[in-house]
Amino acid sequence: MTHQEYERRLRAVFIEQGEIADIAFLEGNPTPVDGDGCALLPLPPRCRVTYKLYPSEQSDITCVLVLPLTGWNKRFLGTGNGGQAGVIVEGSLDAGVSHGFAVANTDMGSSLDSRKMYRCPERWLDFAHRATHLMTAVGKQLTEAFYGEKIGRAYFLGGSTGGNQALQEAQKYPEDYDGIVAVCPARNRYYLQQSFPWIVSVTCSDPSAAFTKEQIAALKRRIVEKYAVLSGSAEGDNFLSYPGKVKFMPADVEALCEGLGLNEAQKKVLKDLHSAPVDPERGCPLFFTPPLGSEPSSLFIPYLKDGFIKLLGFFQRWGYGEDAINVSYEEHKAVLGPYQREFDASDPDLSAFQARRGKLIMITGSEDSLIPYTDGLAYYKSVLDEMGGEENVAQFFRYFHVPGLGHCQGGSGLQEIGAKGGIAAISYDAEHDAVCAVMTWAEKGIAPEVLYASAFEEGDMKGTVDYERPVYPYPYETKYAGGDRKDKNHFTKVRGNGRY
Repeated sequence: MTHQEYERRLRAVFIEQGEIADIAFLEGNPTPVDGDGCALLPLPPRCRVTYKLYPSEQSDITCVLVLPLTGWNKRFLGTGNGGQAGVIVEGSLDAGVSHGFAVANTDMGSSLDSRKMYRCPERWLDFAHRATHLMTAVGKQLTEAFYGEKIGRAYFLGGSTGGNQALQEAQKYPEDYDGIVAVCPARNRYYLQQSFPWIVSVTCSDPSAAFTKEQIAALKRRIVEKYAVLSGSAEGDNFLSYPGKVKFMPADVEALCEGLGLNEAQKKVLKDLHSAPVDPERGCPLFFTPPLGSEPSSLFIPYLKDGFIKLLGFFQRWGYGEDAINVSYEEHKAVLGPYQREFDASDPDLSAFQARRGKLIMITGSEDSLIPYTDGLAYYKSVLDEMGGEENVAQFFRYFHVPGLGHCQGGSGLQEIGAKGGIAAISYDAEHDAVCAVMTWAEKGIAPEVLYASAFEEGDMKGTVDYERPVYPYPYETKYAGGDRKDKNHFTKVRGNGRY
């Protein structure tokens, strides 16, 4: 079929409250590299469709659909965004199409210019969940028109903000996807956004409390030395596997820091990092504190202060303007509180998703200081409570905790498990790639009993894989059996006590 014929098919699709803005045909690329410098799988010749959606007078949603001209696998893949979104994530499109998917991404209807989001509730709703759902509905229409046949199955992959999108889809639009992968999800958006100004205040308010890079490295070594094995890590690991096994309290900072030459202000920072502010209404912690072992990421914030606030303080700017930084609890509630149910993806009732045989995999990492894994664990436990316990929930929803994984990818330990996708160095199968795992589960009924996460040489994801290690669905854990820690056969599956 010619390019002109493909374009005619696309132009014939009626898009309610929307339009096709551009259609382009791209040549294949045998040696693509993503924005991080990671070598990707070859890209086929493809068609790129940009479409705009306007579900309200305030809305301005951009979506991109990429369709392989050869080797389509008969599946649709929706992909997530990050932070405040406002742009298309090109790497996700490339990763998806490299595996043969018709793949879509949206800017979520938000904007990097916060003035366009200021007191604009319809655009907030687009960001919360509407843009992702409409991207999916229209993307499917265009895909079927383009190929002249029905889509076989539909899947979604997203991390961070994309993890919120993933869970929003399972909770609010269970008919959209057959399988969903949510990585390090920002599901508890309303309270998460209040934690960012808090952590900036803790780490940046007192100049005398700033850590040097050498002090940060020394602290990391000390934490690993004292707690890695206790957390379930192997001898030689430079990360904590299950920090929840260590009953660390703020008062333990004194003993931890003995001999490191830290001043009292620096010790106070560490104590405060492990002492979450209390919600004045609920009487419980406002949000989860950074996990033990992830402190170095938080302590680097003074080096990134302006960039950190610009990247993650968008809720404050949306509600209170360009100069808003540390908005009080009461102010946050007054403007954004009425939209909490829209922003959050915390509904534990997934019965509609289960009823249509949907499958869900959630992944978190022990070194994620941005969205502590304990928040994801709390969500999974809430689903267990709501939906009849482990036996029932395991039929459609499995949660994997990855030791040493940072925020979605990277970290000191295991660094990739399919969240990035399309990396040439990693095997694409149901044991190494989360999307492939959820696809196998949905289509063949084979539930994921193990995933192998990869660690790269010298922690550089642009390089080659150094070792891989098995991780198991909650409440199971990966136990070191002795011997070569880089040999995956030296780890066994054990049932834990739920303390991750």
